[in-house]
Amino acid sequence: MDDERAGVDVHELVARVARPGLGVGRVASVVECADATGTALVVEAVTVTLRFRTGYVFDVADTEGEDLPEVMVHAVRGARYDALLRQLVAVAERGGLRVRFLHRLPDDANGISYGDGRIDLCANRPDGNMCKTLIHEIAHERLHGTTERATFTTRQLECQAEAVAYGVCQALAVPCPNTPTYLALYRIDRATLAANLDAIRAGVATLMQEIAPVQQARATEDIAA
Repeated sequence: MDDERAGVDVHELVARVARPGLGVGRVASVVECADATGTALVVEAVTVTLRFRTGYVFDVADTEGEDLPEVMVHAVRGARYDALLRQLVAVAERGGLRVRFLHRLPDDANGISYGDGRIDLCANRPDGNMCKTLIHEIAHERLHGTTERATFTTRQLECQAEAVAYGVCQALAVPCPNTPTYLALYRIDRATLAANLDAIRAGVATLMQEIAPVQQARATEDIAA
């Protein structure tokens, strides 16, 4: 699944503390004291546990503290991406995949791969972003069958698909300004990328062979221009 929301540390989530009220749910901290047996009593030797619960307020104005960080999602626009998207869809369908464009996807995702040859894309995204998302979902379909989806961690699955999509997009001159945010969402670092390097290389090679006609067409268009 291609999702462009950034990950936020749990401590940042409590930067705003709710004042009493009812309405909008906000994250609030709760301190509990318990003795060695777990009994919630105040005794000489206690263990202090910090947990979190939902506190309700009428409006965000009824909270105190710093604003939560906002996610910056970069739009990739341009006339060339409309034609490229249609070419990529044609390549996917020739390879046995079915691509649908829907106005909204679960969890506001940009795209979904189901593992059975079906791919859904959010039609409300810019064409350049959809090109990258489609390549990401094709990578999932080619690399992650039933076994991989059942045994790999989500981090591993998304690491491979996003890295493959990034590599293929570079060959097609499609910018990927949101890739760093996407990797951060799944806590994918250099070590994770290195551990999955063999799968990433194989995936890039597979997709590059599949989209070779598109790459040749793009090269011809660049020469003509």
